[in-house]
Amino acid sequence: MIDFDFDFAALRRIGLTNPIAARLAAHDGGLPARIASVHRGALVLHDGLHEFPARLPGARSVAPAVGDWALFGHDDHGDAWVRALVEPMNDLVRRTASGWRRTSTPRCW
Repeated sequence: MIDFDFDFAALRRIGLTNPIAARLAAHDGGLPARIASVHRGALVLHDGLHEFPARLPGARSVAPAVGDWALFGHDDHGDAWVRALVEPMNDLVRRTASGWRRTSTPRCW
C-alpha cells in the first residue's frame, strides 16, 4: 500500500495521472516521485516540490529512465532509496548504457 503522506497536487503538476497513481498504489509502500535524472548508481528524484538524490539497490535488471515514476523510502541516515520503479504506461524500447535494447518489464526490488 502506498504511503499517502505526500502532496498529490504537486505531483499532478509534474505529470501524475489517475492511471499512474493506480500503478503506484499496487506496490508495497514508499513515497512517489518522478525520476529527474539518471546517474550510474543513483537517481535524482522530484516529489513535486523538491529534487533530491536517491540511491538504487545493487541488483536490477532494467535501467530506469528520466520521466519514470518510482517509490522511495528513507533509511536510518535519512538517505533516500528507491524501493520500486513503476511500469511505464507505454511500451517504449529503451537502450541500456551498454547499448543493449530492452523493452519495459516489471521493476521492483
